[in-house]
Amino acid sequence: MKSIINISSRIEILKELKLNTLHGIKSWKGGLIKNKRGRADVSRIEAKTLKGDSCVFYLKRIWAPYKKDGIKNLVKHGKVISSSKQEWQSYQKLQSAGIGTPELIAYGEECGPFYEHFSFIITGEVKKALSLDEFLDKPQNSCVRYRALSAVADTIFKMHKSKIISNDLYARHIFVSHSQKNFKISFIDMPRLENHFWLFKRKVIRDISLLNLSIPIRSLSLIRRKTLLKKYRKKFKIASLFWSVEKKSKKLLIKRKNRYKRFLERT
Repeated sequence: MKSIINISSRIEILKELKLNTLHGIKSWKGGLIKNKRGRADVSRIEAKTLKGDSCVFYLKRIWAPYKKDGIKNLVKHGKVISSSKQEWQSYQKLQSAGIGTPELIAYGEECGPFYEHFSFIITGEVKKALSLDEFLDKPQNSCVRYRALSAVADTIFKMHKSKIISNDLYARHIFVSHSQKNFKISFIDMPRLENHFWLFKRKVIRDISLLNLSIPIRSLSLIRRKTLLKKYRKKFKIASLFWSVEKKSKKLLIKRKNRYKRFLERT
């Protein structure tokens, strides 16, 4: 079994927390904020820099990866690539396209010849930012809301212009931070980014439909949704974008309802 650990920054803090080895990563306890039924977990870690400033890390550990994903990577890339390494590479793609991401700190993996056994990724915090769904749930000045949505549309267009498809474009993965003049948009938790050239417009419509479904009607009216699509359409000329997104959104919603029904039947 092949083991790799790659630390790109904050090495002194990781050493102090004993998070610079796979054994230390596996042994870490505390700050748990999410547990995906034993398959994966996420921990929030507060630490101090050498200057005494406080900083926040997020440690995501994949304990029981799906074997089918490893075999799929083996067929597609000719080698096994862990989920954490894919997420690391996805952040690098976004950074290359000029899109904000969390600070990349470290990742590691244990992979066999056919699939991964364990992996992890450590990222920084997107400072002074709210997820898009949290931002839209707050009472906002209409001008501020319009500028924020325009910044989101510009950032998604920038991603698609670089031929990058997300597959995880949900409102909770888009973070908005703003000063008096500018809005900064960052993406988090997007391990399934892909460079697509075939069927690209269809993939773009799917991305926008996923975002549309992830924002409740109470948070964003239909008129505002059309405004967002109009701004995006001006930048990326897709014929009948409104109809395409509406049709795809309905299909995804039906698929989600059927998946939930199957979940209830199993439980």
